[in-house]
Amino acid sequence: ARSWAALGCAAAGVAVKASLLDGFPWVALIIGASFAFYALIRKRLAMDPFAAMVVELLMIAPFACAVILWITATLKPAGASVFLDGTAYGVMMALTSGVVTSVPLVLFHIGNRYLPLSVASFMFYINPSLQLLLGLFMFAEPFTSVDMAAFALIWLALALHFAPAGRPKPSNS
Repeated sequence: ARSWAALGCAAAGVAVKASLLDGFPWVALIIGASFAFYALIRKRLAMDPFAAMVVELLMIAPFACAVILWITATLKPAGASVFLDGTAYGVMMALTSGVVTSVPLVLFHIGNRYLPLSVASFMFYINPSLQLLLGLFMFAEPFTSVDMAAFALIWLALALHFAPAGRPKPSNS
């Protein structure tokens, strides 16, 4: 019953936020669902994190190359570089982007092997919440009552889902 209540609260939170949009938030829901599915699959695979990362990179490389070629062909003027602008900053960003991306992913995969999926999934809500606080207090981003309602409903869903079910039953031993 609590799981259904949690699901209802989460759906209500998404619906509240989506009510302000011009259309249905397909992209946001697909990204969220795909990452949850990805975490579940990675949890079930018994692969070394580094080997799994190589397999993932080999699987996604053709799509990434296709996107780069498409951007270069359609969106940039002739002769312009997509990612390297020739400055030291651009070169540094290109050279370090792989490390900055891969180190957290490897650490995620290592940690994900030892954590229950429920704990790992709960931890995924901490980063967006910290980003929200940063946006509010450091950058004075707007935060309406609708935003607050959506945020509160989603965290209520998390509390319902992850809170202990009640008092443990006394043992007869």
